[in-house]
Amino acid sequence: MSGNFVYDDMFKRAKILVSSGDWDEAIESYYEILDLARDRGMSEEQARTMIELGHLYIKKSQWDDAFSNFMSASTLAKESESVVLMAQATFGMASVHYKMGDFDEAEEYYASAIELLEDVETDEGIEERAKVLRMLGASQYRLGKFDDAGENFVASLRLLNKNADSLEFGKTKYRFGMLSNKKGEYELAKELYLDAMMCFEKKGALYELSKVCINLGETYFNLGDHKKALESYRKAEQLDKKLGNKYGLAIALGLQANVFSHMGQFGKAESYYNKNLKVCKETESPFGIGIVKRDMGALKFKMGELDESIRLLKESIKVLSGIGSSDVDEVEAMLGLVMAEASYSEAISITKKYKGTRTLKNAMKKLGLR
Repeated sequence: MSGNFVYDDMFKRAKILVSSGDWDEAIESYYEILDLARDRGMSEEQARTMIELGHLYIKKSQWDDAFSNFMSASTLAKESESVVLMAQATFGMASVHYKMGDFDEAEEYYASAIELLEDVETDEGIEERAKVLRMLGASQYRLGKFDDAGENFVASLRLLNKNADSLEFGKTKYRFGMLSNKKGEYELAKELYLDAMMCFEKKGALYELSKVCINLGETYFNLGDHKKALESYRKAEQLDKKLGNKYGLAIALGLQANVFSHMGQFGKAESYYNKNLKVCKETESPFGIGIVKRDMGALKFKMGELDESIRLLKESIKVLSGIGSSDVDEVEAMLGLVMAEASYSEAISITKKYKGTRTLKNAMKKLGLR
């Protein structure tokens, strides 16, 4: 804290507004704080406030506003010679790129933040370095640099080892679990996810807990333990209902439907897909609606209802095409395979288009043909 009681009190109140979801009010509060810090010539406090504003704008997907605040914070941090604040501002700029999917740029900015923190040995600096290493690893994971990502996750955990119950420790375990699952190291992924769950439960971090339940469920599914997979997805469903997180709820419902479909319990699968579709319509999510219709089309194919499968897959293509989704190709390949089964002449041109491609293989897998 700054030692200025008025500033510190206003700052705490703004953070409470953020945590309660009152983002617009929080933004107004931060700008009031910024005016106070400017009037009193408090450079570090200005930088700290702008960093908080930047992260809040990220939550609102206002990338330009976020980046602008982080840039200004970086300049003020340099003036006040605060290395930790400089690193936090750089981390913020990296986070904007990461959220926008610019993982190459994010990797560079995260690496720059690491360099700034290299000689900082305070508790704050060490925890900050661990956080940056985690997100550097996350960027490298997205770029397919799995070995580099693993090294950075391990380095992050090593720094956090003295505080193994911290939220940051749980977040790094979670990211490391994602990497292990991607590499097919399912037992390791399971252990990492379970460790992350313990941290999140202790800290009451329900949103993070919901995400790890989803990923743990996927790992159990990959291990062939469908019962455990369903338990994890159900826990995520309960958490998302409690949080009012309809986006997460839709994912949890859809994944349960997928497991039931895989197990041949088509009635239960259809029930969960319908619940999923209802939530997607409530949230007005075209992508979610398109994906549910795709999965329902695959289910109807497995049930032998070919005409209904074709109808749903066509609806999925229409919705996904409307938003420019790359998933359209896979759904079109699925449609071709179902039409071929139903002896539709149009199937020939579609299946020929995707012959020998990974897209066709994925389509076959979705339909249970391999």
